[in-house]
Amino acid sequence: SIASGTYDASLGRMQAEWDDRYGGIKTTNLILANIDRVPDMNETTKARMIAEARFLRAWQHFYLMTWFGDIPLLETDPSIEEAQTITRTPRAEVLQFVIAELTDIMNDLPVKSDYAEEEKGKISRGAVAAFLARIHLYEGNWSQVATYCEMLMNGSVGDYALFDSYSGL
Repeated sequence: SIASGTYDASLGRMQAEWDDRYGGIKTTNLILANIDRVPDMNETTKARMIAEARFLRAWQHFYLMTWFGDIPLLETDPSIEEAQTITRTPRAEVLQFVIAELTDIMNDLPVKSDYAEEEKGKISRGAVAAFLARIHLYEGNWSQVATYCEMLMNGSVGDYALFDSYSGL
């Protein structure tokens, strides 16, 4: 039904997308609202964790926007009363929020080679650049796609290369 365009909100996949993405947004908003309550937290780690949470919140909003268009934009965790009055935010505003969040956090994250071996796979500066390239690709902003891809190729956001063996994938 998705491929043919005959789906509606009652389709389990649509409900799961909505529920899972907003569950992730709630979690990241709670982290951001409460991270200052952690005693004696290393400031570098704190800044990185805030950037990671903001990345994940932007990611969730982006995928909701691509599935549903206008969606409620939740920059903070709403109270029950506020949640009952939330309306959809225009897609363009959500897109602007996502791009601003990612642009703002890029330099707060390390490049992948700065992570210790046991931390490999955490969100890096290169992940932010790659995600921004994808967002701009979806939007048809070709010059921005080229800009972020060039950052990945020239090493300014980390060392990346193509896998050297297609059959080895």
